[in-house]
Amino acid sequence: ENLRIHEGAIDRDGLSSRSPTEIMASLEKTLKALGIDVKYDGEYCLKCIRRKVRVPVSTDSQPHQLSAGFNLEPVYGDPAFDCGDEVRFIVEVCRFRNLPHLYIVDIRRLKGNVWVYKFLYRKL
Repeated sequence: ENLRIHEGAIDRDGLSSRSPTEIMASLEKTLKALGIDVKYDGEYCLKCIRRKVRVPVSTDSQPHQLSAGFNLEPVYGDPAFDCGDEVRFIVEVCRFRNLPHLYIVDIRRLKGNVWVYKFLYRKL
């Protein structure tokens, strides 16, 4: 397995004894349900982007259509702390050096408001 060894603080909610493949499938499904754009950056690492909020443009000349695709709008938090800016983060499944079959989901913010990142972190 090409899993990075986890170093640093441990969030008990991020621990799992499921296989890394199962964990990745679950993470990808959850992220997509939250409207997060996901791109693989290695076998057990996902680069994630919550898009900036778009101002809806409504024209009466175009009928509203439902897309057959699975393209959900991103989730946004309370407007008091979430102004709808883009947030980028990495989600990675890591292992522990001396604990076989125990894994942790490591989530790291790359860009964006720390409070919005914390909101998304808790959603995962």
